[in-house]
Amino acid sequence: MSRDGQDVDLATITFEADIRLTVLQILSVDRLLDHSSIGRYIVVLNGQNNARLEAFLKTNTESRIAPGLAAKIDYVQAPTLLTGHNPSGWRGQQLLKLVMANHLAARFYLVLDAKNHFVHRTLVRDFFTETAIKTVRRAAPQKYDSHIKKSFAAFGVEDHAGEYMDSAMPTVTPYLMDAGLVRALMSELESKYAGRAFEDLFEKELSGTTEFFLYCAYLVATGQESLYEDSAPMVVTLYTKYPRDHKDVMRLIDSAISNKVAMFGLHRRRLSQLNDEQRDNIVRLWNTELLATDEDPVWFMEVDDPMSMP
Repeated sequence: MSRDGQDVDLATITFEADIRLTVLQILSVDRLLDHSSIGRYIVVLNGQNNARLEAFLKTNTESRIAPGLAAKIDYVQAPTLLTGHNPSGWRGQQLLKLVMANHLAARFYLVLDAKNHFVHRTLVRDFFTETAIKTVRRAAPQKYDSHIKKSFAAFGVEDHAGEYMDSAMPTVTPYLMDAGLVRALMSELESKYAGRAFEDLFEKELSGTTEFFLYCAYLVATGQESLYEDSAPMVVTLYTKYPRDHKDVMRLIDSAISNKVAMFGLHRRRLSQLNDEQRDNIVRLWNTELLATDEDPVWFMEVDDPMSMP
């Protein structure tokens, strides 16, 4: 399996509320990922004022990153990725993660959310084993049963849904995907529904599916599950509500430091819930390898007016 330069693109989606975390992500790609080994870095702008988003990101990153990475960043307005469709909300984010495959040249693309950033030095090849893409397989939470069944039914492999639930791949980013397979799954569904555009199907006939479960269902339907191999996690994440217990939060952040996990996830809705001790521990994580001594980590946690300049 090829895992060298130009075979992997990065792709992330952002909007106004996530903008400072997106700055942090771009800085982390520059400082901690061997970005000479990626093709393009697509930043999909999915906000109310995409021109302002782009200007904010450039102002806060271009003087702080290597020219080589800056040349690879493409700011793309979300509506340009679709045909007559204006993505919005959580469902729109899911759709964009699939259709962006139509606009990428690399074999693989690493899908990120704004909450994801590198916290330790990482090589692109670290996302692969010798023969496959790394993933983490766990029993799926019961709340996903319906999503899995509907996604598998879309490709006529619903009989395999129960088996998959016992060993499901993640539903969250970072997620390394095969761009050709994503294009093929969209094409197959468009053919199934008489050539209707995928974005229209995703909103209507495919309601109840998710982007990543559709992808996994297609892997099963085409016998390509071996493209992924169970491995150690590449990321730890503080979601909006999970983990809840303070000790668990501190333990998770500590694990990112001590285990040198490649990436950390910090959801924007978690920022306002952090107590002082938790914030200090996140700052300690960021100061380990990511941020310079003259950079203010608190700025990245701003939630009142994230679009204001420093």
